[in-house]
Formats: sequence, C-alpha cells, structure tokens
Amino acid sequence: MNMKIYSIIIGYLILFAIGGMCGWILELFFRRIVHKKWINPGFLNGPFIPLYGFGVVILYFISDLSIAWYYKAILFLVLLTLIEYIAGIIFIKGMHIKLWDYSSRWGNIQGIICPLFSIIWAVIGVAFLFTLYQPFKNIFIWTENNLSFSFFLGIIYGILFIDFCISMKVSVRLRSLSKKAQEVLPFEKLKEYLTAENKKRKEFISRVIPFSTEDLNEKVNSYFSQLKDKAKDLKDKLSK
Repeated sequence: MNMKIYSIIIGYLILFAIGGMCGWILELFFRRIVHKKWINPGFLNGPFIPLYGFGVVILYFISDLSIAWYYKAILFLVLLTLIEYIAGIIFIKGMHIKLWDYSSRWGNIQGIICPLFSIIWAVIGVAFLFTLYQPFKNIFIWTENNLSFSFFLGIIYGILFIDFCISMKVSVRLRSLSKKAQEVLPFEKLKEYLTAENKKRKEFISRVIPFSTEDLNEKVNSYFSQLKDKAKDLKDKLSK
C-alpha cells in the first residue's frame, strides 16, 4: 500500500478514536448535569461512542474541503443529521432498540432526529472548523512521520472490537426480549432502570456496566411490565 494512503487511513482512524472517546466524556457529563446521575453512556461498555467517532471524521473531511465556511455549515447540518438518522433507524429496525429518543422535541422524525439537534450539530461543526480543524490537521502531518504509532492504534481497536462483540451479544438478547414484548426498547431508560436496580443490590460492577448483571432477562422483563402498567394507568385516566 502507498505510504501516503496508509498515513491518511491511520490519521482518520486516530480521529475516529479521539472522537469516540471525547464523545463519551461529553455524554457522561451531560447526563450528570441534566439527570443528576452518573450513567455510562452509549451502546458499548467501555468509554467510547462510535457515532461521535464518525461525527469527528465527517467534521474533519468537510472542514478540509475548499469551499466557503457557510457551505460547510450546511454540510455539517445535513450529513451529521443523516448519520444520526441512519444509526438510529438501523438499531430500531434491526435490533428493536432505540438508543436515544427525541419524541418530546418539536419537529422530530420518529424520535430519532429533530431540528434542535440538527442546529446543534451545525454549530458544533462550525466551532470545530475554527478551533479544532488545524490541530487535527497537525495529527495527519504527525502520522506521516510516526507510522509506528499504528501498533498502539491496533491495540486500541482490538479492545474496541472485543467490546463491540460483547455489546452485540447483549443486543441480540435484548432484541429477543423486546420482540417477545412487542415493544421497541428505550435503551437509555432501560440502562437507568438497571443502574438503579443494581445500586439497590450493591452490585458495583453492574452499576458501571448495567448489562453485565446476571439476571438481565428477568430485569428487562420486569422493566417491560412496568412500562405496560404505566401505559394502562394512563389509558384508564384518559378514559375517565
């Protein structure tokens, strides 16, 4: 493989890794501030959110284009919203899992995307363009002279691959349970429920990694029962 192409690939892999880890930190503190709880965010067990990794790669790619900044802002809005929608619909249709829910937001589409967050992505994109693009470009320049770093990058992606396989195994179990319940599983709300239940039982590891609990099936079924009871109570109140 041409060394120039190889260095570009390594550069984008580094950006993906940085984006995924920084996104996890951002989401962790966002949940702490908004929900007043420490909740491990994202689909994976470890400190990584792939959607943010893809987002940073897209941000860099668009920032590197030779077009006016306002055209880049439009591309940020459209492409990041598109990625968010595709990721959301894949999990809903393929795994019966809803990773996030914008149903309460104005103008939302299927609870997956909404105008507010599309604008937020565009603002983040413009901020990236004027503050972080050049430092990230320096990373690409650095990789051209430090290709040996790919060894350590391989270790990072090896760990991510193992985490992904474990998380997919859990997702298959959740998919089976959600299909039986004939419901799409609200992933983050379930995670909050499991964290609270594990906290009651003083299961430290399960509080950090909620889906590692031994009686996962039982707890998920209990969660679905609670959802159905709440829906029934609401229906009864509305019918009075």
